Amino acid sequence: MNDTSGFTGFKNTGVDATMEPRDRIFLSNHIRKFEIGAYPDEFGVTQRVRFDIMLDVRRFEITDDDEVDSIVSYDLIVEAIDAMINGPRIKLVETLAERLAVLILEEKRVIAAHIRIEKLDLVVGALGVEITRTQPVTL
Repeated sequence: MNDTSGFTGFKNTGVDATMEPRDRIFLSNHIRKFEIGAYPDEFGVTQRVRFDIMLDVRRFEITDDDEVDSIVSYDLIVEAIDAMINGPRIKLVETLAERLAVLILEEKRVIAAHIRIEKLDLVVGALGVEITRTQPVTL
């Protein structure tokens, strides 16, 4: 089947512009091949899945050290995807998106996770899910 054009940005992230300053990091058009699906013909077969993930993170304060430890690294996103792919088989992209959000939001500097997952091999174009999840509000 054909790929669609890939990440075009999240049109409505559901984030209020009056909230605390934040930065965004993202991984776009990240395609992996693994087994996923709920239908009988999807078992035992790998398929291409595209991930577009954008994180709103607490604002990065410039420091003299210029070290990766001082930021929320892109590795967080890739490692979360790897953990899901290498873990127990998941049937639904909706479940995959939710579990990715939970894992990513364990990093407290992440304010919100915008996750789009598309299966590329089932139809001409793509089908999938897009979710936004935020840190719980603490009083």
